[in-house]
Amino acid sequence: MPKFSIIVPIYNSEDFLNICVDSILAQKYADFELLLVNNNSTDRSVEICKSYCDKDSRVHLLHETKKGVSAARNCGILNAKGEFIVFVDSDDYIRNDYLEVFLNATQIYPEHDNIWCSYQKTGSYKNIDYSPADALSSELYSKLNRNMYMTLAEKYITQPCWNKLYRRDILIENNILMKEGMNLGEDIVFGMQYLDCVKNTEIIYIDKPLYVYVCALKLSLTHIYHINRADFTYTINNSLVSYAYKWNLDEKEIKKAYNSSFYRFESTMRGIVEYDFTISKSERIKSCHKILRSPEFKTTLKKCNCKINILHKLAYKTGFYPFVMFSDMIISKLYKVKHRRNNKQT
Repeated sequence: MPKFSIIVPIYNSEDFLNICVDSILAQKYADFELLLVNNNSTDRSVEICKSYCDKDSRVHLLHETKKGVSAARNCGILNAKGEFIVFVDSDDYIRNDYLEVFLNATQIYPEHDNIWCSYQKTGSYKNIDYSPADALSSELYSKLNRNMYMTLAEKYITQPCWNKLYRRDILIENNILMKEGMNLGEDIVFGMQYLDCVKNTEIIYIDKPLYVYVCALKLSLTHIYHINRADFTYTINNSLVSYAYKWNLDEKEIKKAYNSSFYRFESTMRGIVEYDFTISKSERIKSCHKILRSPEFKTTLKKCNCKINILHKLAYKTGFYPFVMFSDMIISKLYKVKHRRNNKQT
C-alpha cells in the first residue's frame, strides 16, 4: 500500500501535462501512486498518460466518462490505495518536497487530520522550478482553528483542495465525495464536509508554498462561465452558513459567512447578465429576479454587514433586477462626475 495517492483529473491537457507529471515524479519522497484520471479528453492527453504508465509502475491511467472535474476526482478517490490523498490540477505543478513536507507534518502532529500548505501563484510556465521554495516565515508549522474558518477563507487558503492533505479512511468511512455536476466551488463544499468529520478541529498550516498555481492560460472548467452557476452558488452559500452555525462560530465569523454569500450572489447575477448567452436577455433578467426574491438572498442581504451602496441596497430589496442595472448606471455617472471634479481641483 503506498503512503500517498496523488489524483490528477485530466481534460485536454496536452499542452502542460508533462510539466505537471514531471513535477510529481520528481518528488523526493517516492512512496506514492499517481492516478491520472482522463475525463473525456479529445487531444493527445491519453497518449501522454500511457507513455508515463509505460515508464513508471507508480503511474496509473483511469477513465471517467461522466463529465466534470468532480466526477474525475471522485473516480480517483474510489480507486486510491494510499493512506493519504492529495490532488494536483493538470495545469499546475508541485515542488519536489511537496510530499516530504506533508509527511513530516503528519509525523510531528500525528493527532491532526487537517494539514494545509501555502501555495504560489504564477502567471506563466516560464522559469519552471521544481526545487523546494523558501519558507515564508520562521515558523514552518502553525496551528489554526476551525473557529477561524471565514477569516482563513479571506486569505484564500480554505477554498482549493490541492493545498490540503486528506486521510483516505476519513473520506471513505464518511462517504465524502465531490458533488458531481458541480464544477465551480465543489472543492469548498468538499473541504467543509471533511473538516466537519475530523475529531481534532485544529489545522496544521505549513507556511511554505509547496504547490504552484498557474493562473495564465487556464483551460480547466473552473475558468469558464457555467450555465448552472446559480445552483452552485446556492449550494456553496448554504454550506457556508450551515457549517458556520453547526460549528458554533462567533458572530464575527458568521457575519463573514453572510458577506461571502452576498458577494457570491452578486457576482453570480452579474455573470448571468453579462455572460450567459445560452438564453435571451429577458430570460437572464428573470434568472436574476429569481435570485433576488429567494429566501436565501433576502436573508443574506439582511444579515451581512459588508459595504453596499445605498442605491444598490434599495434596488436589491425591490427584487427587480433592472433597478439594479439602473443603479449601476447612476453610480457610475456619479463616480465619473466626482473623478472629473477631483482632477480639476488638482
